[in-house]
Amino acid sequence: IRNNFGYNNYLLDQTHDESQWSPGLTVQYRPVSNLMLYARASRGYLSGGFNASDTMGDPRGYGSERATSIEAGAKFSAGRRFEANMAVFHSVYKGLQVVSFNGTGFITANAGQASANGVELDARWLVAPRLTLSGAINYLDATYDDYRGASCTTGQADAHRLSGKPGPCTQDLTGRPLIYASRWSGSANLDYRMPVMAGWSLNGNVGMSYRSAQYVA
Repeated sequence: IRNNFGYNNYLLDQTHDESQWSPGLTVQYRPVSNLMLYARASRGYLSGGFNASDTMGDPRGYGSERATSIEAGAKFSAGRRFEANMAVFHSVYKGLQVVSFNGTGFITANAGQASANGVELDARWLVAPRLTLSGAINYLDATYDDYRGASCTTGQADAHRLSGKPGPCTQDLTGRPLIYASRWSGSANLDYRMPVMAGWSLNGNVGMSYRSAQYVA
């Protein structure tokens, strides 16, 4: 039954129960007072749920997402004048939750598996008592390791419909970068702070940022 707006009316009466364990372990070591080395291993998850959208009339469910991550890095400081941080990481996502358009609305589904490897660098330098220069650069390689059955683009869906092939239109995105996962990104900022009176100050900032090409859908 469709209402006057063309949407399906239905009653969602389902439950979803799950339990997960999210352990984490961090080890730190200071070879000298101003340098800290660390390593971290952790596991996290996002619970599953239902696509309770009245544009579908079909409250399809989606499973939980599980992520296992390993990270190592270093933090260095030279008093209050200079600080620098570096981190490298590797993450594996199973059942990655992705949002896609199914032709009538946006739904959440699960990709088989995805992985991400990256390096992050950032630093802050107090150039003068009132002037601070900071910057960051990041490298990220994030791809779908297994994502068969992904939703088609509008053009692919039209071609599938005209072909007369049975079943829904799907595509294989295995090996493609994740959406919004630019390989390179970075930023630089110059901050100036000038005290004006007791409890008041004048702050100025000049900044720039960069992000390489990325998929948005």
